[in-house]
Amino acid sequence: MVKMILLSIKPFYLDKILNGIKIIELRKRLGIAFQPNTKIYLYASSPVKAIVGTVSLRAVAKVPLDEATNQKNDIFNKACISQSDFNDYFLNSDFCYFLHLESVKRASLPVSLKTLRSMGVTPPQSFCYLSPENITAIDDILEAK
Repeated sequence: MVKMILLSIKPFYLDKILNGIKIIELRKRLGIAFQPNTKIYLYASSPVKAIVGTVSLRAVAKVPLDEATNQKNDIFNKACISQSDFNDYFLNSDFCYFLHLESVKRASLPVSLKTLRSMGVTPPQSFCYLSPENITAIDDILEAK
């Protein structure tokens, strides 16, 4: 069974994803369900606090940190991150994950934190999996006109 993922992202970076500028999301850790073609629900963390869109995972790459820094200009541009922020985030890490994103869809109507909590969903610090019931309810709200 394919699991759907709720991914928390800072609004600054999420805006860049929704505008098609940021095509790689960087992570220290991933779950087993991060597979190509997985649908990811994009949760904008504070101060927005809402699911604001979805994206499809085109590919996942686990890259040694020294190799990632050797590709820094390309990676930093595609991930919309400064070298300083990259270094801070991956401090004491030996590798990083590149999530290659595609098929970005901005929500017609965001799903608020209050609504998520009423469904029993607590947005994670990093990511969590959504139940089929939650996915149906969230999709109904995201696709409302």
